[in-house]
Amino acid sequence: MEELQTRLEATERRLREANELLQAQIAERKRAEETFQKAQEYAESIINTVREPLIALDQDLRVVSVSRSFYEVFKVNPKETVGQLIYDLGNKQWDIPKLRELLETVLPEKATFDNYEVEHDFATIGRRIMLLNARQIKRAFGKERIILLAIEDITERRRLEILLSESEERYRRLFETANDGILLLEKSEGNITHANPAVTAMLGYSKEECIGNKLQNIGFSHDIGDFHEIMHTLDRSGIIYYDDVPIKTKAGQTFYVDIYLVDRARLVQCNIRDITERKQAEEALRKSERELKSKTENLEEVNAALNVLLKRVEEGRIELEEKILSNIRELVLPYIDRLKKTQLSDHQTSYLTVIETNLDNIASSFLYHLKMRYLNLTHRELQVASLVKEGKSTKEIAGLLNIAIKTVVFHRNSLRNKLGLKNQNANLRAHLLTFT
Repeated sequence: MEELQTRLEATERRLREANELLQAQIAERKRAEETFQKAQEYAESIINTVREPLIALDQDLRVVSVSRSFYEVFKVNPKETVGQLIYDLGNKQWDIPKLRELLETVLPEKATFDNYEVEHDFATIGRRIMLLNARQIKRAFGKERIILLAIEDITERRRLEILLSESEERYRRLFETANDGILLLEKSEGNITHANPAVTAMLGYSKEECIGNKLQNIGFSHDIGDFHEIMHTLDRSGIIYYDDVPIKTKAGQTFYVDIYLVDRARLVQCNIRDITERKQAEEALRKSERELKSKTENLEEVNAALNVLLKRVEEGRIELEEKILSNIRELVLPYIDRLKKTQLSDHQTSYLTVIETNLDNIASSFLYHLKMRYLNLTHRELQVASLVKEGKSTKEIAGLLNIAIKTVVFHRNSLRNKLGLKNQNANLRAHLLTFT
């Protein structure tokens, strides 16, 4: 009986020890689970904070959890996502052959893959280029593994890279084919990093001779100042211009250029424009201006001499006219007055009247002024105009000039037309009297 009691007490002691051990294990397990829960919550917090979409898969490639950004980017909700096979997500928009290869072939062998690029048409967001990164992570308990898949949308970055590449290609073509010489300088010391064909042809230095040197080493003798100060100025203004700068070629020939320094972020673009032809044209223009000025001065001198000569001729003409008029008045008109007092036939009287009228017109300069103003008047029109001015009728004029009346009418109409009186209610004699 005592032996049985002893055995029971031993068994009870072992049970208590086993129970204490079990309680300790349970407590340890709870602490581990709490730690795991906290770690999982911490990990999910990190996942939800990351900007790029993240998705966690179990070993069967079913979704365990996803980041908030995944829902936002791909426009899905937790109900239709968690627990689903990744290939079935969003109406099978993730059923991508390249992704299958990565998850089912590459990942089991390597445990990770990085920067795999996938281009695909997604039903909700259209065609996108995605950069995929994945890691296999062993859980704390059991042999199960989870796969963490990070997804980065690089569509816009790739578009900008293409645009940048195209822009660089366009710039390269412009750089290579430009008529102006172009040098690219690094900003720290001004060493040449690139030289286009135009500048090598212009200076006579090869591209290899240019690269690594400074402007002063390839013929630029003009002092542009401290290079670092120039960089500060260029940083503020964006462009600096130097005009009429002398440059010496490798062969020793000096010519003149305009230089533009342009800020290009990482480098400085130095444009060099040969202005030899422009300077030659400017010199030719200055020479032409000097010649024109000299010719103008000569013409002014000739014009002044001609004015003096014309003045003298005019003075001589006036003096001669005065002499002729004086002689007519003193030597001719008195005898006409005497003839008028003698007995003359009607015809003689008419002719004498015509002679007297003409001499009077000569004396009054009527015909001279009329002819000088209207050079296209004929001799007969001048005769008719002189008699009309004296108040003679058409019939009287016809008799004095021994022509038909209709001929006089024709000349009167011609005079009105040439004197600008056609279709005007103006008196021909009154108009002619203005020329005396």
